[in-house]
Amino acid sequence: RASQVAALLDCQHGEELKSDEGSEVVRGEQPSPRKQDITSGALSPWGAGEGGHAPREAKGGCSHAPLPSVKASPQKEQQQEGDACRLPPPPPHPLPERGGSQLMVMQRQDELVPSRKEHQLVPRQEGEESHTTFPCPVSEPPPPPPFAKDFQWTIADTRMLLGSDLPILTQGDHPAISLRLREKGKPVTVLTGLDYWLDNLMCNVPELMMCFHLDGVVQNYEVIKTEDIPHLDKNCQFNRQEVLEVAHNVLGFLKANCTREGHTYWLCRRAGEEVVKLYDLSSLEECEERSGEEFSNPFATSVANLLYRMAKNMLKNTDETINAALVHMLLDNCIELLKQNTSTKMLVSAYYLQALLVITRVEVTGGPEGAASREQVPPAKHPPNVAPPGGQSTTGITSSETKYLLVNKLLKPLSFIEAEPTLPSLSFSNDQERLRVGLDYIVKALILLGPTKQWNQWQQTCVVMLLCLSAAAYQALAEACFSVNRLGRALRYARYSILCGESSAMLSSAGHVPGVERAEKLYSAWMVCGDIHCLSTKLSDNFSSHLEDFKLENPEDMPIINVTANPSVNGRKNACMTLHTDLESSLLRSIDCYELAHGQLAQLTGNTIEKKRKVQEHVGNSWNELGTYYKQLASLMDHRTDSRQVEKLWVSSHDCFQKSLHTFQEADNAVNQALVYVNLGALMVSCARVHGLPGASGQRSEFSQQEKVFYTKAADFYISGKQVLRGRSACPGVWDQLVMDLSGVYFTMGTVLQNNAPLSSLTPQDVEREVVEVLMKALTHTEAFLNTIDKEHPKYAALSGQAGNCHYQLASLYQKSAYGFSSTQSKQRQSKIQAEKHYNKALQLYLPQYHSVEMLRTNVEKALLYEQQALGKQQVKYLKCVLGCLLDTETILPERDQDTDGQLLTVLVHRLQTVLKQLMSVLTKKGESPQLLQQLKLMYTSVLKPEQYKSTQELVSTLKDLYQQAQK
Repeated sequence: RASQVAALLDCQHGEELKSDEGSEVVRGEQPSPRKQDITSGALSPWGAGEGGHAPREAKGGCSHAPLPSVKASPQKEQQQEGDACRLPPPPPHPLPERGGSQLMVMQRQDELVPSRKEHQLVPRQEGEESHTTFPCPVSEPPPPPPFAKDFQWTIADTRMLLGSDLPILTQGDHPAISLRLREKGKPVTVLTGLDYWLDNLMCNVPELMMCFHLDGVVQNYEVIKTEDIPHLDKNCQFNRQEVLEVAHNVLGFLKANCTREGHTYWLCRRAGEEVVKLYDLSSLEECEERSGEEFSNPFATSVANLLYRMAKNMLKNTDETINAALVHMLLDNCIELLKQNTSTKMLVSAYYLQALLVITRVEVTGGPEGAASREQVPPAKHPPNVAPPGGQSTTGITSSETKYLLVNKLLKPLSFIEAEPTLPSLSFSNDQERLRVGLDYIVKALILLGPTKQWNQWQQTCVVMLLCLSAAAYQALAEACFSVNRLGRALRYARYSILCGESSAMLSSAGHVPGVERAEKLYSAWMVCGDIHCLSTKLSDNFSSHLEDFKLENPEDMPIINVTANPSVNGRKNACMTLHTDLESSLLRSIDCYELAHGQLAQLTGNTIEKKRKVQEHVGNSWNELGTYYKQLASLMDHRTDSRQVEKLWVSSHDCFQKSLHTFQEADNAVNQALVYVNLGALMVSCARVHGLPGASGQRSEFSQQEKVFYTKAADFYISGKQVLRGRSACPGVWDQLVMDLSGVYFTMGTVLQNNAPLSSLTPQDVEREVVEVLMKALTHTEAFLNTIDKEHPKYAALSGQAGNCHYQLASLYQKSAYGFSSTQSKQRQSKIQAEKHYNKALQLYLPQYHSVEMLRTNVEKALLYEQQALGKQQVKYLKCVLGCLLDTETILPERDQDTDGQLLTVLVHRLQTVLKQLMSVLTKKGESPQLLQQLKLMYTSVLKPEQYKSTQELVSTLKDLYQQAQK
């Protein structure tokens, strides 16, 4: 017999049944099994009851209650069944590994290696709970041991998730069989048989093995099929279809009436009554308020505790699809039940969870109709209400909170109607409204905790957690206000966030609030403060309104701020949390804020490279803004009277730009480095121009060595900026600016050097060589860039004009060299050729719609070059060239003289008069081209009376027509 039992215990069997996704089995208390004493042969039964473990209900089902007997009358059990039985000692020889009878010591499911077909429930490990969990207001019972298996059981249209510890064994011809111990001669009652049958039915076990013993000594075994249990003997007779019908109706009744999410219900049948009553315990408080009577609610604390734990467990879920409206309703009901109760701890904890939910887990929907939860509540079925006998309840609960079911109706089918349950809406129109509601919950919790001096350890821990949550809410409010440029209000909220974070650090002891979480909030708050100070420098027009918003304190925030007295908030931090009226102080405070934010990074875990880079970029931007401010301030001052102050501002500006550049280099931000190089170059150009200003006499001095140094440094900075970008593709806008500024600084340097030649220290030839070298550098950079863009590029016109100006300056230089200080004729001849070439290139690069004045000036200067050559041989040829240059201005002259340089028009008319007169004189002396001479006389007559024409353009057009006729 022992061998037969050992064979049956050879292995475990389990059906492959899994729970609904996201469901969690709710386990009750279970006594631990006693160890099996193999030496003495004593084998203890599994758990209490009738020799086995009945399936305990899980989430989604209903708890077992004694059902009324159908045929046999309920009998009272004489004694506790399932006492220990004694087995013979094991055989002396070793048990075979496989194929023979083997005795396996039964262990709990969590101690076994689960088979492929079994679903093992892994209990939560210690310390797995989030570190932000609020201190529990009540003592937590030890977690129950896990079930051996969990499965789904469907009865009619009701599906339940059940957990069971029923031992299921297998061997040979018995694929699945349950084992029950029974004392020999003791009858099996209806309740015991019903227990056996339901256990096997729910676990889908086809057979039951009864082990009969007498005073612990096994007598015999009997294998019974599950379907035969309802007719086991004369003492165990019941109709299984009626039992299932009763169960179906009771479950349907519960499923149809237990429809209010988060509520707790009590199913009760009093002795001798024929009515099963269902009470809604969560509505007791509402009943009390409607009745207006003093009513001691015996369930308030326990129901509130249950609601609190349900909400707390749901909030532990990190899934974004948490049903926020349901959690909110659970906590609201919990708070309502506790308002007249002395359970301050649980009420404070409930307020905290409400604040945590609203601040961190609810989304803004944009309207009152939106649902904050992403999960939909499925519709439930409601049966018609059945009135109780006598009409009135004796429990003090009104009929609207109680449902009734007649016992004599349980065997008859019940009809159902469809109904939609409703959840209270949890939606907010904007983030500020949502966060203010969360802060209101925090204020209520702090008020309950009382004065600071009366806090115990638990209360102080609560305050620390509440302050941390307040810091998060205020930081989010600051960002929301900052996004709409409400800088004063944003800085006030950021200040509150920092005060809450610093105070929580001072009040917390080791392990209460993680430094990582607190540092994260302080980092974000200090970053917002820095951004506010930086942006306030650009919104100076309505600064008074920002200052008023900052000083305006909301009374609703005072209960939180009053507990944030923290001596660690020193003068520097206070200055960073104050709105400043001057630009310099605001920028300096922004840098301090960013440095304080950087100080929090050391306490953060994980990868903080991006956060560090963000801080560095913001610091670099503030230094750059401060350097620009000093540069602009210096440009507004008179260098002749405040030279020392101007130079001091230059030094400050240069130092700020260098700090900005160094910070962006650490952040590896090439684009911002290039922009700082642009500003450094502009600063050097500004310094050079100030040194070139006329003195007290109004005379401009020669080009000085100091000017040359500043212009050279500016060019070096622009070149460094191009080297950092490594090409236009990195940032086209900044690259274009660098090229234009670099070309511009070379052009300005060459022009100033040409117009104010330092002849006291250099020879004319040296000056010419330096000017040509500098202007050619400008041309090289400009024309190289022009070749990479098309004419539709927004910078094309400016760059084309700048290149034309360079050619014009070179032409002017060569023209002056040809008729000035050149020593040899070959040098003069080369200078004339170069001058004519650069004039022509300048006219090709100029665009008439943008550079008409420049084209007019170039044509006049080019005509002067030909006129100077007409003094020698080939006089007629060069005079005709002069006349052609002047008449070519017809296409670029405006229709109205007011639209161009009047002085240039005067010069143009005067040069036309001169060249026509000279050409007529030369042709008359030579007696050549009488017809041309006649036309020239007509042209000369017209140019002597320019007032007869509407504009110079009309005059030149008339002269051009006459000249073309003469040439024909």
